[in-house]
Amino acid sequence: MSPSIKSPCYQLSSFLLFISLFIICNTFSSCKQEAPKQITDAFYYWRSEFNLDSTEKAYLADADSNLLYIRFFDVVWNSQLSEPTPDAPLYFSKKPDSTIHYVPVVFITNETMQHISTRQINGLASHIFEKIKTISKNFTHNYNEVQIDCDWTVTTKDKYFLLLRNLKNQLDANNIKLSVTLRLHQIKYSARTGIPPADRGMLMFYNMGDWKDPQTVNSIYDLRIASEYLSQLDKYPLPLDIALPLLRWTIVYRNNKFLTFINYVAKEDLVHCDFLNQLSDPNKFVVKKDTFAFGCAFRKNDMLRSETCEFSQIVEGEKQLLRRIQNPRITIALFHLDHQLLNHYSHAEIKKIFNPVQ
Repeated sequence: MSPSIKSPCYQLSSFLLFISLFIICNTFSSCKQEAPKQITDAFYYWRSEFNLDSTEKAYLADADSNLLYIRFFDVVWNSQLSEPTPDAPLYFSKKPDSTIHYVPVVFITNETMQHISTRQINGLASHIFEKIKTISKNFTHNYNEVQIDCDWTVTTKDKYFLLLRNLKNQLDANNIKLSVTLRLHQIKYSARTGIPPADRGMLMFYNMGDWKDPQTVNSIYDLRIASEYLSQLDKYPLPLDIALPLLRWTIVYRNNKFLTFINYVAKEDLVHCDFLNQLSDPNKFVVKKDTFAFGCAFRKNDMLRSETCEFSQIVEGEKQLLRRIQNPRITIALFHLDHQLLNHYSHAEIKKIFNPVQ
């Protein structure tokens, strides 16, 4: 038989071999596809008074979420006493519902970490834990996680991480996990800013631009800016959760310098104001005459920029993050539970954020 001519049996064997290899390759390819992430729904609660109204309760129930990250108190630097001091502690005008599960959150100013001495750190860790325990007595359930929120810098990293280690030792002894908030720059430049000694990190996916700059497009949420910070996200060594914004405000500038924020006020509140001229950028307005409105005294030629978070952009940002974050379990928390913010999103939209297409 000529070696250039294949027998029917040889051709059949080759075909079967090809089919087998095809099935094996597809099997391995299917195995490599990541399973959908297990998502826990949550809201932040960022007010000093704990009092859920009917709208807020309805969104919680409709989203099937009973987990709240609740700001318990702040830690600020008392320059007169030269020591850290608790500020604006949570108080209760109504007893929390028994169904509420919660994570106590403590906000620490970076100024505190700049001024605190190393010998004061262990005492601060103990005071934080004790105050959390006192406030938590108002709730029915115990908590199994504490979160520390601090926008630390390279210069405050060592003292902040020492505080976290001290606090984590106390939490570990009580079987409580420690999580920390993370900003985009702390992930992209983690070689300089360091990895905090915690069990998990909550990526605060907002406050992306410079709100002091009148030329900024949207300081709350800008996916063009965010995309510059996501390249290292899949390599970050801590398991990550996501906080997404429901924020809206207007920023006022005078003589091209930041003047003030007006919370909850956005473009739709400004377009019908007869003392304003809308500019070519539809989110910017100029004051035509001295006026008092929205609790603010405006002068002629003040510039206003409205900022909000569009639902479609929130979903797109969430999709990008879920593709990059590696841990299989993830909490998606919305910032924050407030009827003045929630009323701008339908119940269906909130549910879609909590149930993203993966």
